[in-house]
Amino acid sequence: MPTIEIPIRKPRISRRIKPGRVLLFFPSAFLAVMASALVARVIPAWLAVLYLIVSGITFGVYAWDKWKAQEKKWPTPEFVLHILAGLGGWPGALIAQRTMRHKTQNLQFQIIFWSIVFAHFIFWLALVLRKAIP
Repeated sequence: MPTIEIPIRKPRISRRIKPGRVLLFFPSAFLAVMASALVARVIPAWLAVLYLIVSGITFGVYAWDKWKAQEKKWPTPEFVLHILAGLGGWPGALIAQRTMRHKTQNLQFQIIFWSIVFAHFIFWLALVLRKAIP
């Protein structure tokens, strides 16, 4: 009786970095920088609260835009979403993008969005370092 050999594949270990993990770096780093700025008294507490408020508003606008997209209604202009992110609402925008899967496939939108996130991060990091290093 002939023997049948069943090939056994070894599981491959993925060396690819998952985008979700990389995307969590910026909000986590930003929160650390913002907390450092608050502790070092580089910024007043009201500014951190303002970021939270604008992020909440931005999240709401993204949710409204997602609803309008599903209902085939006129969308919110992308520049409005970018302005809100630029005014400090990018954490809310990022949460909305990830939870609702909204505007995540639009490459041009994502390039502008991540440029805004990076600019905020660099601005706050420079502000904290300027104060920390005399």
